Amino acid sequence: MGKISGPLLDRIDLRIEVPAVAYQELRGKDAGATSAGMRERVLAARKVQAARGFVNACMPPGRLREICPLDAAAERTPEMALKRLALSARAHDRIQPRLPSMD
Repeated sequence: MGKISGPLLDRIDLRIEVPAVAYQELRGKDAGATSAGMRERVLAARKVQAARGFVNACMPPGRLREICPLDAAAERTPEMALKRLALSARAHDRIQPRLPSMD
């Protein structure tokens, strides 16, 4: 991550660190989520997005604030992130609150 410039990182909307998987988990019997199960979850999410007229990635920031209003406590989180991480205006508008689970 340190080799990628700030302006380029601003354009990557999702960044996560993935920890190494323990050997026991790799050899375990748990099959995890199936492709069919994941497909159903994606289709359900896309159906919600289609009903409102646009997918999450194309949602205008103003509309996002209407659909997912933050209370005062939740509002402090992006404010602190903006200050501590010196985020750009574009990064601010790309920060999106997590929508309720569709499970």
